[in-house]
Amino acid sequence: MRSSKVCSAALGFVLLAVSSAGAVPSNMMGAANGMMAAIQDALDGGPGTGGPGYDKGVACLPGGRRFMVSKVVGGERWMVTWDARMGMGLGDLSGNVVTEDGSVVFLHCTVTGVTGPDPEHDSLLMSCDAGDAVVGSSGWRHFDDVVLPATFFLP
Repeated sequence: MRSSKVCSAALGFVLLAVSSAGAVPSNMMGAANGMMAAIQDALDGGPGTGGPGYDKGVACLPGGRRFMVSKVVGGERWMVTWDARMGMGLGDLSGNVVTEDGSVVFLHCTVTGVTGPDPEHDSLLMSCDAGDAVVGSSGWRHFDDVVLPATFFLP
């Protein structure tokens, strides 16, 4: 696997390493559901949003609990899915990042919490692993506990 410096650079544009201790409100599922509903409203062209988000690289599958993003962020192509239907709790975020030099970094994050219900101001708390194109488990390593601003899922 590439050095952790390269992998960290590939993820540095969007993900911020933080400690998640104490950042989760007591009603985490309610906050997460509120965030997902607000993201779906924005993607559906709710009040003040300007229309569907799929033309801006963001889509929501029916049911409002699976969001897909394909965006260029700081010269990197991010293609990830937040699937809140997977398993129990808040779900997983998985996908890949194509770096400016053409390298591919694969991501798998368990969503461990949210900071609140407002995608304009709140974030997802995650525990993430990163990998390269190596087949098998030897290519994966724990990246960090990170925060992803929920604005990433808005059109």
